[in-house]
Amino acid sequence: MDLIKRVLKSIRYLVLYLLHYHKLESCGKHTVLIKPMRIMGGKNISIGDYTYILNGFRIEAIEKYEGQEFSPHISIGDRVEMGQNCQISCVESIVIEDDVTLAPNVMINDSTHGHKDKVLPIERQPLSHAPIHIGKGSLIGYGAVILPGTTIGKNCFIGAGCIIAENIPDFTVVSNHTNMMMKTIG
Repeated sequence: MDLIKRVLKSIRYLVLYLLHYHKLESCGKHTVLIKPMRIMGGKNISIGDYTYILNGFRIEAIEKYEGQEFSPHISIGDRVEMGQNCQISCVESIVIEDDVTLAPNVMINDSTHGHKDKVLPIERQPLSHAPIHIGKGSLIGYGAVILPGTTIGKNCFIGAGCIIAENIPDFTVVSNHTNMMMKTIG
């Protein structure tokens, strides 16, 4: 029975490789990506070992947009867990360190549409962008949005529905009550 389980597990990883993993710059051992998902620009995406990504995942490393050219890179560490319908969109750099958990419906985006030209539609204006870094051991709550230029320290807890647009120091809890509150863990 044990032999059959090992053979089936090997077949599962072979099928996952053929369907998804070969599209990526690198994908660690025992990493699981559950379909449906959308991977765009996979050659600029690396995923570590023992990472578990649930269905509905969308990850985009965008190299061109409206005449602009970018050199994106997304790095996802070891033992990262991502809930359903998470979205990562990158034109510069997004680093998610080891042991990070993203609850369902989290959005991480290192770019935003410009809005300086009054005539040109917003969607066609040049993108502005800044790197994002999420520290080791952090947890990002349900439906949180991480905006460009943000660094979240290690072992931080970002509450459900928070919109993070500034740096968060190590060991910090951010909650989204009437006013955003931050406090140090411990």
